[in-house]
Amino acid sequence: MFRREVFDQFKLMGRGGGWSCAFEMAITAQLQGLKVGEVPIVSIDRLFGGESTFRPIPWIVAYLRVFLWGITHLPPWYSPRPRLAVEREPRI
Repeated sequence: MFRREVFDQFKLMGRGGGWSCAFEMAITAQLQGLKVGEVPIVSIDRLFGGESTFRPIPWIVAYLRVFLWGITHLPPWYSPRPRLAVEREPRI
């Protein structure tokens, strides 16, 4: 979920359909320095006997395309691990 004013700033490219769009939004938010969290969802169709439309090859291609786009847009200073502002001396 995103606030409307934040969502309007994303300028999504639509590199894939379906869930890869959510992946693209998460990467874009991370690159913009926004806090990213997860909200679990339940697919209502599955509760009432809906049939899966999952196809692995198109899914892999779409996610890989978004993943590679995200990797190429990482700033040179980016580290997925948070850094400490001050390195502490080890305790003896």
